[in-house]
Parts: sequence; structure tokens; C-alpha cells
Amino acid sequence: MKLKHYSIFLFFLNIFLTSQFCATVPKGFGHVSSNDLKAFRNPSLKSEVVFSIDKTNPYEVLATNIKDLNSTNGTPWLKIRQKDKTGFIQEENKGSKYGIQIFLAPIKERFGIVTATQLLLRDYPGSEGKVLGKLKTRETVEILAEGQNKVNIDGNSGTWAKVKSNDGKIGFVFTPYIMRGEDPNILLAQKDLEMREEGWVYILEAPDKLYDFKNGKLKAQSKYADIRSEEFLPITGRLVRSDGKVYFKVYKANASRPGFEDDVTVTVLAEGYISSNLVKTAKRYPSLYISIHPQDSLKKKIIEKIDQSGGKEVDVESVQVSTFKHKGKTYYVAILRYISGYSSCDGFSCGEYDTVFAFSKVGNNLEEIFANEGDHVYFHEDDLSINIDRISPPEGDETSGVTTQIVYKFNGSRFEKD
Repeated sequence: MKLKHYSIFLFFLNIFLTSQFCATVPKGFGHVSSNDLKAFRNPSLKSEVVFSIDKTNPYEVLATNIKDLNSTNGTPWLKIRQKDKTGFIQEENKGSKYGIQIFLAPIKERFGIVTATQLLLRDYPGSEGKVLGKLKTRETVEILAEGQNKVNIDGNSGTWAKVKSNDGKIGFVFTPYIMRGEDPNILLAQKDLEMREEGWVYILEAPDKLYDFKNGKLKAQSKYADIRSEEFLPITGRLVRSDGKVYFKVYKANASRPGFEDDVTVTVLAEGYISSNLVKTAKRYPSLYISIHPQDSLKKKIIEKIDQSGGKEVDVESVQVSTFKHKGKTYYVAILRYISGYSSCDGFSCGEYDTVFAFSKVGNNLEEIFANEGDHVYFHEDDLSINIDRISPPEGDETSGVTTQIVYKFNGSRFEKD
């Protein structure tokens, strides 16, 4: 009987010790971009603050997805340790300003091959990190830890990963530019890496020919490439050859719409691969356009603010910004159009609409106070009103082509329907 009790005691003692051990052995590590982040004694904002996170050093992650003591639907918490101090911080959410990043050991696909023309290895998971080295196309890396928090860099959404390069350097890379796999030899054995990709190119030098890639062969097209220098074109794919050369698949088309009730007709002018040596690339059209044609600081800031959502892409040339003041505060109204994706559009508009945003200036930041769209949008500074014209579509229960105007007036803090 005593032996049985002793066995039960050992069983529960083992569970207790295991739980304590797991609670103190790090599951991963993390970084923050601000020194203002506080760590609490318990997973609750009502708990005592025990220390502030030092952004110059990583912290250990002891446990994740911990429930808030005071809220069933609140943001989950992390249990962390930094410099022998233990506390709790909330996991990153969209409204956070602290740049919290968590890194855990990869469960699978522990290797990667570089698909970019050049990939920077940094000492910190952020574009402000010091460059430790430059990884070449088709160079393989070992993935030591993968980030759990998506970030947006130049319109490209992805995560950071801690990696080890072939020459033994350890640092961080942005993962959209690596292809993952279980074995580096298998990755290297792939002669050509063809993948779908979205983005934009600026043509530095017009190509004589575009190329098709079929059955493992890159073959020049027989027709002349109707592509000119200084054009902006969308990317639909990327090809990385066995010799490390990179090609981008581009697309050029014109559209026409003779009348309001007609469908848009698309004519493809060019589609194929172009050498990376002839282009400059970016994931988002606005950032690429501004890198070629710099804008004034205010217009650039407003475009970047609008483009943060990662949705439709702003036609930079169309942006018109108006400024007004009210009771000492500064406000901005921006009227713009999004790009259609076509090189040109003949006849009636090919589906583009005017879009309007209004912002209030809060310190060095912009706070959105209004957003809407219509066939035509006007801002009147004399009475601080936004007028939006909407034309009824060809199909529906309304008479086609009828214009309705809606007026929004500034009420002292935002725009509301008159």
C-alpha cells in the first residue's frame, strides 16, 4: 500500500517539476522597437509594473497565448524574461506602437534559398538594423527561428527570420525573399525556380525581346517587345535561373470603353520575362513611383499613410492635397484615384473613381477622420464641404446615368453628411 502511495506521489511530483521547468525554459525570444513598453507582474493591465523592456536587447519568451485575468476577449499575453527579470506583456496587435516581435524555432522547412537579386542580412529584425552581409541569389541559409508577427516593408507583407548563412554569419532576413524547404541540397538541385509574384517594375532600359519560359527553357519571343524605357509595368512572376540570373514576368495592356454602358475591352500589348538588369522593382506602385519622381514631404506622407492598408494602389500623379486650419488644428483633404493596371484607357473611364480622405494632424502623425468615393469628388474650402457625385450604373433598379450629389460638411472635428 505504501509503495502505491509512493508511486502516486512520484507521478504528481514529476508533473509539478515538468511544469515548472517548462515555465522557465525559453520557447523563443523577442524584440521591441520602443523602450516605453512595460512588463506587468501578472497578465493584466491592472497589475503592478515590474520593469520596462530594454529595446537594445532581446527578451526570452517563456510562454505564449496567456489569457488576460480581467478580460475573456482581451489581447493574449506573453510571459517573458529579460536580464533575470520576469513579467508579462501583451502580444502585438494592430493598434500597438511598440513593434513587438516573437521568434520561435521552426517546426518544419528549416532551410531557405534566396530568390532576390540580393538579400541583406541584418543584426536586428527591421530595416533599421545594421547590415552584416549581402546574400546572393540562390545562396542557402539555415533558419534558426521564425518570426510570428507580420510586418510591412515597402508594401511587402511578411515576417523576419533569424538565419545562419553559409559563411557562419547569424542575423535576420525578410522572408518573402527566400523559398523554404527541408533540405538545402534539394533546394539547390532545382535548376530553375519559377514563382508567382506581385509587384511593379520601372523600365530602366527598353528590352529588344521578352522571353517565355517553357519546359525548363527560356526562349526569346519572335515579336518585338512593345515596352519603352521609363514605363511602369505590373509584375506577375519571378524566375531564378540556375546561374543566379533573375527575370521578372511583366504585363502591358491597353483598355477601351467607348461609352458609359459598354464593357471594358482589354488588348494585351506585351507579356513575358525581362532581365532584372533592365528594371527597378518594388512591391507597391506608389513607393516605386516616388523613388523615381520624388514628391513634396506632405504629399509623400499622405500617400504612404493611405498605402499602408496594402489594398488598391494610389495613382500618385492624381493626388491633390488641400490644407485648412480650425481652432489651431491642421487638417488635410486628399482627392485621388487608384491605378487601373492598364497602360492607357481610351474612351469612357475604365472603372476608376475619385476617392477622398481627410486627416487631422496629431503631432507628427496623421489621423484619418473621413474616407469616401464617387464618380467625381470636390472639396470647397470656402464652406469646408466635400461634394461627392455618384452616377447610377448601367445595371440595377435605377435609371442609368443619373447623377446624385451628396454633401459632407466639416463639424469642427470631422466631416458628416449634410
